[in-house]
Amino acid sequence: SMDIASLIGMGAGTLMVLLAIISGGNPGDYVNGQGIMIVLGGTVAATLLNFRLKDVIRAYKSVARVFSTEREKPIDTLIEVLKLNDIVRKNGRLALDKYMKESNNMMKNRIMRKAIQLSIDNLSEEDTVIALRTEIDSVKIRDTINQEVFKRMAIYAPSMGMIGTLIGLVEMLGSMSNPAELGPAMALALLTTFYGAFLATLIFLPIAGKLRVVMLESIVNLEIIYEGATSLATGGSMMVLYERAISYIPVGHRISYDDLKARLDDQ
Repeated sequence: SMDIASLIGMGAGTLMVLLAIISGGNPGDYVNGQGIMIVLGGTVAATLLNFRLKDVIRAYKSVARVFSTEREKPIDTLIEVLKLNDIVRKNGRLALDKYMKESNNMMKNRIMRKAIQLSIDNLSEEDTVIALRTEIDSVKIRDTINQEVFKRMAIYAPSMGMIGTLIGLVEMLGSMSNPAELGPAMALALLTTFYGAFLATLIFLPIAGKLRVVMLESIVNLEIIYEGATSLATGGSMMVLYERAISYIPVGHRISYDDLKARLDDQ
């Protein structure tokens, strides 16, 4: 399902600019193929020079997360790790293997699967901590690079717009003797700056900002999984796990231990 806030934000901003263009006269005056080529082509080229190709492709794919609401809630993650803890307490570690095989198709979170596998393999607390911290850090690095790609594009787009403006001004000065050519050259000079500012302000920076919000949400889930995995490694109680994990969840979204236990028993 779609994230309405992202959709409204980007849609409303673009619509306001389009309405201003339409109400001002001829929308065709704002379309300049040469300007679009300079700004978009230059921005993508500079971005590819700054990052590895696979990082840029992954960042573009991550845009889907900006418009999606299909993100696991921290409370659901906490219920899941409490359930794993409960399974081990009642039936031992080998029962996790059966549980993972039964729920593997539904379990989208790769790090949750890894946490279960570490417990099945009976890794020590130290080894579990090292393995999961490395995994979580790699996720943070990957998500930060996704944000950086769009932050960089927000820097390059206005800069390419300025380059386009300078090209337009040079063309304009070169055609001072021919008034008929002054208009198109001036249009290029102004429009490339407009394209660069529009892309940076209404597209690239908001995407980078929303990707940061999504990353911070996912880190909460990862830290709860981490607490669950270390609890499995040490054989800690469900109450201790709850107290350690609930601290990652904002106060207004927390559920009492008894309510969580009740929801767990219903499953």
